Amino acid sequence: MSAVVDGFKDDLEEIRKEPNLTTPKLSLLIESLASGADVFAMSGKGDVGEMAMVVD
Repeated sequence: MSAVVDGFKDDLEEIRKEPNLTTPKLSLLIESLASGADVFAMSGKGDVGEMAMVVD
């Protein structure tokens, strides 16, 4: 998760400033980032490659 946050820190800072960022929207963002972090972690281990994710 920290790699995702570090990689998108400028974008996340802009989102943080958004006046319409409600608690439900923030929860969705956090869940989405966590899911994305899981995908990067899996592909980094060699278990699932990018091509396998697209094909499946």
